[in-house]
Amino acid sequence: MVPWKKIRLELGPTIDRPLGSVSRAYLLHLPLQRDGHINSDRVKRYPLYATVRRFRANEADRSGYVVPNQKRWNFMNTPGSRPGAEFGSFADCALAVGNTVDVHEAGHSGLPFTIDAIDDD
Repeated sequence: MVPWKKIRLELGPTIDRPLGSVSRAYLLHLPLQRDGHINSDRVKRYPLYATVRRFRANEADRSGYVVPNQKRWNFMNTPGSRPGAEFGSFADCALAVGNTVDVHEAGHSGLPFTIDAIDDD
């Protein structure tokens, strides 16, 4: 059985924020395989468990679902939302503490988010 994990992403260094920012983060709940990749079969079988929560210091939190879309994972308001309605996305990759994931948000071509923690559900 593939375990579900809690994954915390924090904004990594950027030109505007050379030290990154812990107040700009995502908390993901996803099934991770041993190699760190998301198990798409489990996400498809249990789409309501694959969740995302976006944190910003000066904005309201935003919650949604992590939905597969070809070789990317989209952050959607509902699991059945159509492509183009996402509020963020990242390429399929191995998730491990210390790795960087480029998250594409509205108005940004890709921001580096560092995987700060991966904990058991």
